[in-house]
Amino acid sequence: MSQSELSTTDKILHAAIGLMEQRSFQSVTMKEIAAVAEVSEMTVFRHFESKKKLLEAAVKEYSYILPMKEIFENGIIWSLEEDLLLISKIYQESMKKNKSVFFIGIQERNTMPEIKKLALQNPRQLKKFLINYFMTMQAKNKMVASDAEGQAIAFMFMNFGYFFATVVGEEITTIPSEVFIEQSVQIFARGLQV
Repeated sequence: MSQSELSTTDKILHAAIGLMEQRSFQSVTMKEIAAVAEVSEMTVFRHFESKKKLLEAAVKEYSYILPMKEIFENGIIWSLEEDLLLISKIYQESMKKNKSVFFIGIQERNTMPEIKKLALQNPRQLKKFLINYFMTMQAKNKMVASDAEGQAIAFMFMNFGYFFATVVGEEITTIPSEVFIEQSVQIFARGLQV
């Protein structure tokens, strides 16, 4: 989508995220955000009131919870490997698309604890979805009885570890996303299937 096709709010969010990723939250001004977004500074303030509220809006906007919620409510077919493939695929796509917001959240976690708290809602909610999924799969006798929270955490860490390895650089891994997802989910699912 080109800059001209974006809504004013999206233009501002894209501009802010790009600048904050390059230079940090503290060093970017609302005036600079307005210039990059090609709107007036007053427009930025009307939409977000402050730079902090702008960052909070970005963290909410670029959350992966809505696509995950959609999967768990409408996409689950109760086939362990197929479901986990879909979850991993959407997770990797969402994290890759929103890596800038992730890194800004990491940078600002100590200076703005409320941003950290907001960002932690994503993995906490995903953990709940996964725990419920694994418990239901166990109740349906479609996977071995195990600690659902432990399995949820292991699955999340497997996916987060790959995401982190790919954004750090090729010195950690050159395995393409599709290959990683297919192989890791296959191994993970084999260990849990009845």
